[in-house]
Amino acid sequence: MESSVRTDTAKDRKVTIYLVTVGIIGVIIIVAAALRSWGYWGYFGGGFLVVSGFGGLLGKMKEGGFAVAPCPGCGAPLKFQFAKQARILQCASCGLWSEGTETMAPVPDERVADFPVFSSPLPEGEVRWPANDAGEVVCSMCDRPARFIKIEGMDPVRALGSMVLPVSVSTVHSIMVPVCDEHHDGVALLVSGSQSALGFRSRAYQLRFCAVNGVMGMAEVSFSVLRQRSKGVTEGRHR
Repeated sequence: MESSVRTDTAKDRKVTIYLVTVGIIGVIIIVAAALRSWGYWGYFGGGFLVVSGFGGLLGKMKEGGFAVAPCPGCGAPLKFQFAKQARILQCASCGLWSEGTETMAPVPDERVADFPVFSSPLPEGEVRWPANDAGEVVCSMCDRPARFIKIEGMDPVRALGSMVLPVSVSTVHSIMVPVCDEHHDGVALLVSGSQSALGFRSRAYQLRFCAVNGVMGMAEVSFSVLRQRSKGVTEGRHR
């Protein structure tokens, strides 16, 4: 169950034209600043556009431009940037998580990502955490009994605004999450505007979290469920 990644030609062409245009405008401004003695700001503005345009073009050539791939689960288009980089994405149509570089394949249920990419909405009311047979809450990265620490999250746009603007108000959200002595980065609090969610490194733990909190819905399709569906369809065709 793999799908091939291909360049999103139309979007990639538009971005390339835009970046080249920005770079050329920057060169024109630098030349005009030299001929008309515009001074520092003329060179600064032109240089900024040159770096933004041609620098962005070089970055796009190195990391790959815009691309698209069919979802391995339902075939809906997965659109993304940086085609040459490894990625983990969730399909907005069927909820399946997939990963890859030149191809996209379903994420195995036991996958542990390098950062908390597997996101789940916060349940309404009390948050329940997966526990072992003894009823002890376990770490989000292993099955060891856990203790709770507080983590914080902030909307990235508002956080950037607080760095730029002299006066700004930024709301910091927080939640208590389970960790063990070895793992402290298994869960992250993701904030976007007024919406909050939890991000997990462990796909298996995320599935358990969704199950105990009743937030599965269409947003979660596990690899094992997809494999069972595929097997059922295959067996049906052979009958």
